[in-house]
Amino acid sequence: EEEEEREDKRKKQEEQEEEEREHKRKQDEERENKKKQQEEEEEEREDKRKKQEEQEEEEREHKRKQDEERENKKKQQEEEEEEREAKRKQQEEEEQRETKRKQQEEEEEAKRKREEELEAEKRREEEEREEAARKEAELQKRQ
Repeated sequence: EEEEEREDKRKKQEEQEEEEREHKRKQDEERENKKKQQEEEEEEREDKRKKQEEQEEEEREHKRKQDEERENKKKQQEEEEEEREAKRKQQEEEEQRETKRKQQEEEEEAKRKREEELEAEKRREEEEREEAARKEAELQKRQ
């Protein structure tokens, strides 16, 4: 009977130890599973974070390119405006030179005409003097 009791006791202890080992194994397994799940979740979060960073970087790059294109377009427009302004000024200066040239020509023509008129007036006066002197001389002769 004692032998049986010892055997029973031994079996019970073995069973208990087996149960404890099984329990521990399950706990270890659960811990391992939990750890794996946490790692996967962490990995997912990291992937999500990286994707967002990439997207933000792409958006920044896109915005930078747009800004650059806008800036280039603005510069080009400014350069074109400067060219138009330079052409306009050049044309204005040419017109002013042309106006000045014509004015000078007109002034020279007017001066030439005045001089011609003065010359003609002098000739007429001279002819009148000569005529008067001739008539005077004729009168003197008659007397």
